Amino acid sequence: MNIIIGRKDIMTRLKVLDWGTVRKWKREYKLPIRYMPNNKPFILPDELNKWLIVYSERQKKRAAL
Repeated sequence: MNIIIGRKDIMTRLKVLDWGTVRKWKREYKLPIRYMPNNKPFILPDELNKWLIVYSERQKKRAAL
């Protein structure tokens, strides 16, 4: 199983330029970021893919309003 480890790799995978965006998505949209004992963030690709589907559907609904 691959794991996406570190801020840069997570931001690259999400195609964002600012870690603040990732933190906002974690807080507001429950992005499944976890932390290793050394405080390095990581995310499991399967969980990220599921989250991206839910986030995309939520944004489509918001745009339709």
